Amino acid sequence: MTNSEQPHTQSPIRKALRLAAKGLGACLLILLILTLWNLVMGNWQHRRNPVPADFYAVNGLRMHIDCRGVGSPVVVMEAAASAPWSSWRKVHPQLSQTTRVCSYDRAGHGWSEPRYGSRDAETIVRELHSLLDKAGVKRPFIMAGHSAGGLYVREYGREFPTELVGVVLVDSSSPQQLEEEPGLRERLRKTSATPSVSFGRTDCSFGRDGNG
Repeated sequence: MTNSEQPHTQSPIRKALRLAAKGLGACLLILLILTLWNLVMGNWQHRRNPVPADFYAVNGLRMHIDCRGVGSPVVVMEAAASAPWSSWRKVHPQLSQTTRVCSYDRAGHGWSEPRYGSRDAETIVRELHSLLDKAGVKRPFIMAGHSAGGLYVREYGREFPTELVGVVLVDSSSPQQLEEEPGLRERLRKTSATPSVSFGRTDCSFGRDGNG
């Protein structure tokens, strides 16, 4: 092969490398723009919608809890799968006229920071227990759970039975629900952000990135 032929054989490779470099640069630029846009929009939303209640550090990450009213026993409310504290927005103000009422965001929902790793019912309940300690919620209290939140109420009662004076289950999910209702497992797989969902005692996660 002569020297005059080498540029022609190398030219397509160089062009491909230049195109790849340009493509990578464009992707990085788009990623940077989207990241900055997300930060700007997040700050804008936070300014327009001030944090409604209090934050406490649980295992190094912030969790949000909203406690209102005066009285005893306190009512602690568990929202449905992937639902934030605001799902109780109509119940919370009315009930807080009678006693003290707390609703909160599980990790990764609403105002609480996301966390990764195991997101089973035991983990979620222990995080809530720590959050209630930090927030100074008096025991024993009443715990209310809606839909999948009922599973966490059941687990809380199993782990900390002396802390509950009563429970309220509102259209609660059942641990055997996937097996008892035909086609439910497949429907959840199609609609859930997680690849698989279980209602078992130690796996009750539904939220994005495994945040139940």
